[in-house]
Amino acid sequence: MLYHPGFTRSGDRSGLPPVVRGLLAVASLAARPVAASVAPIHGFVDEPPADALTAVDRDRRLPPDFPTLDAAAAARLLELTGRLLSRAEGQAA
Repeated sequence: MLYHPGFTRSGDRSGLPPVVRGLLAVASLAARPVAASVAPIHGFVDEPPADALTAVDRDRRLPPDFPTLDAAAAARLLELTGRLLSRAEGQAA
């Protein structure tokens, strides 16, 4: 189950530069409250989708052939991430 709640009004912006805080404050007027963003998760837990992979972006179910759900691309990303992490571990040693 992949779920993207959309832009959510959450978190502490105090560590950000004032200009960024201001921009996020204005943008957050269109953001969903946390309760609205997490509410659909209860339905996914109570009644899991039957499909092997289900992706929902806000309230829209995405088709299995949606480009960001491509299994080959995900496998490539996993492999590249593993390589980068191996390099980082080697440099930290």
